[in-house]
Amino acid sequence: MIGIIKRMNKNKYDESIKRQEKVVQDSLIAIESELLGLWYPKETVEKYMNFVYTIGFNHGRKEPTHEKRVQKFLNGNLIEEYPSVSNAANIHRVNKSTISKAALGKFSSGHKAIGYEWYYV
Repeated sequence: MIGIIKRMNKNKYDESIKRQEKVVQDSLIAIESELLGLWYPKETVEKYMNFVYTIGFNHGRKEPTHEKRVQKFLNGNLIEEYPSVSNAANIHRVNKSTISKAALGKFSSGHKAIGYEWYYV
């Protein structure tokens, strides 16, 4: 079963690459007679078109993220929730690893850091 899934994902990737190559080649043909084609080598234009295609292809897609929400407690009471460790670290002006380690309970004081207890949601 895993082999089938891997082949399906590879097929989708191969189709995506073929589609990109076709779009880039069609674009190169369309601009070959334009000034851009006269001033720059075809390889440079092709590289640029691949870059533009990739930007357009990914436009509007949500970037993958590994951010987890984190909660701040004081004396067992929820004080605030942050959308990410980075956000909480910026607000409290500390390194994000401090809050992350506390949320994971890696300190000798457990989940405590900078006077609060931290937990991932």
